[in-house]
Amino acid sequence: MTALSDKVRTKAASAMSKLGASGSLVIPNATYNAGGVTESPTTVAVTMVGPVEDQKRYAATGADSRITATFYIAAKGLAVTPTTGCRITFDSRTYTVIAASTPSLQGADVAYRLDVGEVGSA
Repeated sequence: MTALSDKVRTKAASAMSKLGASGSLVIPNATYNAGGVTESPTTVAVTMVGPVEDQKRYAATGADSRITATFYIAAKGLAVTPTTGCRITFDSRTYTVIAASTPSLQGADVAYRLDVGEVGSA
């Protein structure tokens, strides 16, 4: 990590903590065994920005219609890595992560962009 990438990571985390709101990121830790799937979920409290409504962004391209919103989470200080299949609980609503991307600077992750679909109420 360079001084520049560390500075950008710090500024992104600071901005998200000021503009964002509290929510939960659930890492499912699912395992398949004998015809069934069991979960040992890890829940992490995070400050996130969103939901940014994205139906129009995906509808215009004919891409994945399951995506209804996007959340952003700062990478700095986050002990887990959000991936496809994780869940977000925010404002009494539950979303599943359909696509995850990580903008980075000089090899350092700055934030996570999580394209999600709402799956129910928490």
